[in-house]
Amino acid sequence: MAGIRHGSFWPRIEGLIRVSEFAIFDLTLPGGSDAEVNWNVLMELGVARGARLPLRALVRNRQAILKRLTNMADAQIEECADIKQLGALVKELIVAFQGGR
Repeated sequence: MAGIRHGSFWPRIEGLIRVSEFAIFDLTLPGGSDAEVNWNVLMELGVARGARLPLRALVRNRQAILKRLTNMADAQIEECADIKQLGALVKELIVAFQGGR
């Protein structure tokens, strides 16, 4: 964790996001309510939006999150109720973002 203490951790994450073709973020806060989000991941999502990347946010409850994140489009948020759905959903999104490749 030396990178975090010396300030080199965030620039690396930001750089990786900016060179990506698309981004998928799991905003779910483990142990939190359906309306709570992981604020660190939300900050990363903000970088992706600023870089105008195609993106999706994964959440447990789309309606609860849309009430909190009013600047997010409904189409940018995918509901994922449990871990069993996660793998299939991520695969679908990757194929969609890559144009069916």
